[in-house]
Amino acid sequence: MRPLITIPAQKLHCSNKLDYEQLALVETLGIGAHAVERAEVKSDDFVLVIGAGPIGLSVIQFVLITGATPAVMDVCESRLAFCRDQLGVKHAFSPPENIAECLKRMGAGDLPTMVIDATGNPKSMASTFDLLQQSAHPDPSSIGSLQIEAFRRARIRFPSQATDQIQSCRVGFSTGIEHRIADMDE
Repeated sequence: MRPLITIPAQKLHCSNKLDYEQLALVETLGIGAHAVERAEVKSDDFVLVIGAGPIGLSVIQFVLITGATPAVMDVCESRLAFCRDQLGVKHAFSPPENIAECLKRMGAGDLPTMVIDATGNPKSMASTFDLLQQSAHPDPSSIGSLQIEAFRRARIRFPSQATDQIQSCRVGFSTGIEHRIADMDE
């Protein structure tokens, strides 16, 4: 990583209402908005988010906006503490020996209805299949289905959605920004 980079101005997100720290989060939050919209998260869903880095934190915030119940799994205790303390996530845990049984205890006997892996780790992504709840109302004409989607970044409309949510104070985690440049106006 580099302490400073130069990018073309047209690549920046503009706003007359957001400060520099908030604007720095727009792209990351846009990815979270995109993931939650594509997953079609609903208020009655139990959603496991694997990974509590910047993308996972973004996903968690948009899951919370839907009214769904998130559970967050990460190997870093300080990230889990941030989820509990700053985002109000009740179920934030390190991977136990039997993840499925742990999730069933959190989900009142049920596994999550959705899993969103925000780690980018192939082994982590491959392990998610065993962590999903079987459909409560399976289609009798099929054995079942599983929707798998992958993406690398948010589309154009999602940074705008993130900007709107930051402005309305529904998302954002400036307390999670670790590095700041002293004077951006130089």
